[in-house]
Amino acid sequence: MIYALQCDFHFLSNKKKHFSLSLSLSKHSIPSSYLITLVSSLVISRLDYCISALSGAPYSRLCRLQSILNASARLIFRASRYSSVTPLLRTLEWLPVKRRIDYRLAILAFSCHHRRAPSYLISDLSTRASQGCRQLRSSQSRSVASVFTRHPTLGGRSFAASAARVWNSLPPILRLTDNPHAFKRELKSLFIDM
Repeated sequence: MIYALQCDFHFLSNKKKHFSLSLSLSKHSIPSSYLITLVSSLVISRLDYCISALSGAPYSRLCRLQSILNASARLIFRASRYSSVTPLLRTLEWLPVKRRIDYRLAILAFSCHHRRAPSYLISDLSTRASQGCRQLRSSQSRSVASVFTRHPTLGGRSFAASAARVWNSLPPILRLTDNPHAFKRELKSLFIDM
């Protein structure tokens, strides 16, 4: 799996120049709405593939992916290479890579909490209410029990540890949401406003 991710990074970093060059040659003939669809289908879908597995990845790996996202936003808006990309990402409602990872982990934790995920993921996350025999205040907030890891670098990257960290960092009102569409909408607006 690590090899596949490294190949994927390599593919994205090498194809970025070719993709940006070929689209920049024809960007004046393509309307912006089509360009958004084209970039979303070619770049964003590739970027989002297994992105939750990159939780805790080295900063250098995330910088490469962020540069691809930034180049895509500049391409859509036909902005110069040195222009600020933050307002462009907000206009497109695209999350930066680090928040995109947290967004995917929060959605997976929501699915686990509502028993809509595969059983192997559900077994990794246990609520604090299910760990003891007494009724605690934390059981009303739907917080997840933190996982102790012996190796903070490798163990902290596991789904159980990273999803628990992201889920417990969400506001309690968001964790109490039962509607998946409302949860995704509120979560994205929370991460965009951060």
